[in-house]
Amino acid sequence: MNVCSKTLLGLGALLALTLPATAMAQGDYSTSPNTNTNTTSVSSSAEPFIGLGVRLGTIAPLAAPTRLNVYVPINLMPILRIEPDLGFSRSASVNENFDDDGNSVLRQENKDSVFRLGVGAFYMMQPANRTNIYVGGRLGLLRNSSVQQVDAVVLGANVNTTTTTTRNDIMASLATGGEAYVTTHFSLGGEVALDFTSFGDPRVTTDPESNMDDDDDTSSSTTALSTSGALFLRWYFM
Repeated sequence: MNVCSKTLLGLGALLALTLPATAMAQGDYSTSPNTNTNTTSVSSSAEPFIGLGVRLGTIAPLAAPTRLNVYVPINLMPILRIEPDLGFSRSASVNENFDDDGNSVLRQENKDSVFRLGVGAFYMMQPANRTNIYVGGRLGLLRNSSVQQVDAVVLGANVNTTTTTTRNDIMASLATGGEAYVTTHFSLGGEVALDFTSFGDPRVTTDPESNMDDDDDTSSSTTALSTSGALFLRWYFM
């Protein structure tokens, strides 16, 4: 049997193990009244299968690199959750200086943005009915972009310069959290994480071109260890 055949057989076995767990996760929250009994069956390990989540806000003084985040919780098994996520943040500021006559001599505008693409994997525990505690980690790729536009008057002449800086970072996090189901399809919870960030090399371009940093690829990779935390709202539709 060649390697390709072994791989296909392995994938088939994995699907055979996963599909029953998926079907069970989808059906756990359904109630089935029985005319012959007085009880309605609800599994103590009930878990919806897939949903959407948002981060309601950070827990001060803990912070995160992106302000708008969307999550897709996928409960593959009662003890395993996979949660892809997308994040975005943008900020802008303007500083302006004037001479004695009220004329602008220096105007500096800054625009910064961060885009995140990530995924998390968690071991799920259920200490009580309709309550989950999870432990695991997240891995995210962050794209940072900064644009600085400077308009200045130098010796009576207008000088306009635009500097663009981009950088790709990698963030790995150890995370733990919990959630409580307010209804069958909505849960409210919180999460704290220890984040390790590897900052990539910034790429700087200037318009008009500068002899100092024309398409400069500066090598200044650094790392940082920080904490983050947030409240979560998740809506399960399957």
